[in-house]
Amino acid sequence: MAENDPQETEGSALRKQLEAALTENKALKSERRERAFSDAGYDPSAGNGKALAQLYDGEATVEAIQAFAKDEFGWEPPAATSEEPAEDTKSEEDGWDQLSRTPGGQSPAPNDPSSLDNRIAKAQADGNWDEFDLLSAEKVEAARR
Repeated sequence: MAENDPQETEGSALRKQLEAALTENKALKSERRERAFSDAGYDPSAGNGKALAQLYDGEATVEAIQAFAKDEFGWEPPAATSEEPAEDTKSEEDGWDQLSRTPGGQSPAPNDPSSLDNRIAKAQADGNWDEFDLLSAEKVEAARR
């Protein structure tokens, strides 16, 4: 075929269009998948959400992702978070304070096995990620006080 053959030029243009369309399709699928994970309550770039995103290869819907997380790992969908503080924030803080105290009402000593850091380390060692997340959040909240 000659260098300026119209069929070759047309074929090259069609190949370029196809490649562009495939690239765009891949990007859109990736965005849709990330949005589905976020809508399901999991951050696909960090923590449990990242691990879940790496393992999951099913349908990119909130329901399917949440079902996979529950079936495979026993994870319930995370509670929806909002920018507004909950009305019962004070009672939640009181509850955390009660949980972090010993039966005598005293805060545990730093070397006490029930101290927060020790409980976090134990939850991590046991692979109890729900407990680990809750205790880590408690530690962050305590640091804010």
